[in-house]
Amino acid sequence: MQFTRLDDITGTISAMNEVEQTGQTERTPAFYRPFHFVLLALTMQRCGSPDFQLTGNDAKFAAYAARMNLWEALGKVPPITVNKHDATGRFHPLTRLDNPDAVDEVSLKLSHLFGPPGNENVRSIDIAVSEVVGNSYAHSSIRTGLRGLVCAQKWPGGNKAQIAIGDCGIGVRRSLMCSPEHQDMSLSVNACELATQYEVTSKRGAGHSGYGLTLARQLIENNGGAFFLISNDEYYVSSAGRTQFGRLADHLPGTLVIMEWNTHIPLSARRVYDSWPSPDEGDDYDFDF
Repeated sequence: MQFTRLDDITGTISAMNEVEQTGQTERTPAFYRPFHFVLLALTMQRCGSPDFQLTGNDAKFAAYAARMNLWEALGKVPPITVNKHDATGRFHPLTRLDNPDAVDEVSLKLSHLFGPPGNENVRSIDIAVSEVVGNSYAHSSIRTGLRGLVCAQKWPGGNKAQIAIGDCGIGVRRSLMCSPEHQDMSLSVNACELATQYEVTSKRGAGHSGYGLTLARQLIENNGGAFFLISNDEYYVSSAGRTQFGRLADHLPGTLVIMEWNTHIPLSARRVYDSWPSPDEGDDYDFDF
């Protein structure tokens, strides 16, 4: 099983823009991953209606989307009824981040998708995901009702897993520019690349020390996986030992984070922490395993 490529994501963003403008698109993937459902749900939130066509009368897709809670996550009634067997150990359906309690609950459930609680691998996922999910909730457009969304899936046969987290907030650049440290950030600086660096945050002193995206990126890099941060027209990708960043041809309203990794290679937050500078008093990352 191959890792997601940047072209896979940008193609889906283009397709979602078509949906928003025309109500339909013929560009549909042959294989759906969590990020597809997050982008689709974010588009549905912005459109305010689920009445558009993605795959015509493709009943197989409709059943899959219903199983992944596409409509329920948006407070809609699904057009098809499916038997929802226990998803434990296989996937985490689309979930809206409506309040701080939902953030904690979703983070815990996502980490348990990848094994029993207590071991370092699951603990590492829990720490990274809780940080990124918390960021998504904090930056969701709450006043308009456009909330953050989370979806995850594990493919045991392909030794891969993916967590996708998205929101319709103001985006990484505008968020960073709210901070005095970055308010003069020029267009020559890629906001997504900057946001993944150690101790970079837009909310210093407000419960955010800038470790969340750094931890998530380095955790996936050490595993040999793929990490994506896409916001508005900027992107940062770290995959297969290489990084790239730049500008998108199509605009993504909000922010999308994708963590995809090899499930047969353990994740270790401790290894990431050990590579960081010695913590100063008041640093909030957790060395306790």
